[in-house]
Amino acid sequence: MKSATHTPTSSDLLRERDDPEAIFALRHLGGVVVLDNSNFVKNVDLSSTKSADVALLHVKKLVRLRMLFLGGTTIADGDLVQLVRCQQLTILDLCNTKVTDDGAEYLQKIKNLEWLNLDSTRITNRAVDYLSTLANLKWISFRDTQIAGEAASALARALPNATISLD
Repeated sequence: MKSATHTPTSSDLLRERDDPEAIFALRHLGGVVVLDNSNFVKNVDLSSTKSADVALLHVKKLVRLRMLFLGGTTIADGDLVQLVRCQQLTILDLCNTKVTDDGAEYLQKIKNLEWLNLDSTRITNRAVDYLSTLANLKWISFRDTQIAGEAASALARALPNATISLD
């Protein structure tokens, strides 16, 4: 048992690093992977790649991932379940994907999201109930979606500190 004053050893630090095989696979699938000063992955850009759905199987292994860009991919609702483990995620770009209201149920579980782009998705007013629980959101965009009217107003009331972009 470790004491409260335990100083991490080299082997402790190695165990806490992101999975090197996951990083290799993401790069092999066309992703751009950015590491922080501690060699943890902080940013993955899979925008417009052909295998983003497969890549998410590796993304879920990146425990300190902060930014994920999936715009212009074939990501759909069922793929988003892979992101629920990414609780450090603060920026998520899903513009021009196949995400619908059903995917919003997974998004509500990523509690640290601050920036969410859902432009040109199949999101409708029904997603607002899920998205309104994301208390840390500072910016969310729904351009070219079916979000409108009272649903947009309800979201603005639920997230008073967020900028909501509709057009």
